Amino acid sequence: MTRTHALAALLLSLTIITPGAAEEQRWEIGSAFLIRGTGLDLATAGGRERLLRRVDRASKAVCRGERPQAEFERCVADIRVKALATAPRLLRGALHAALAAREETRLAAR
Repeated sequence: MTRTHALAALLLSLTIITPGAAEEQRWEIGSAFLIRGTGLDLATAGGRERLLRRVDRASKAVCRGERPQAEFERCVADIRVKALATAPRLLRGALHAALAAREETRLAAR
């Protein structure tokens, strides 16, 4: 098992969702975008990736008026960092595992 896989497995173990935690599965990004983690199977890579795509879409929507492109990309990166920092604890591990999987895929493609 690679170091990234071990980290992802550890983070995933922190993302077990219980019925009482449903209210903790949503949070606000920017001032107008509410991200929900409900309806996703965070025990799967696909579910974690879908959650991360929700964050990506909301980040891009928050920054859609930024120009030039470099400012837009900086804004999206900043919003994503803030979103990850403010995500409910139960979703934060899933998001970090999804980011680690993306990075591993990106590195493997080199």
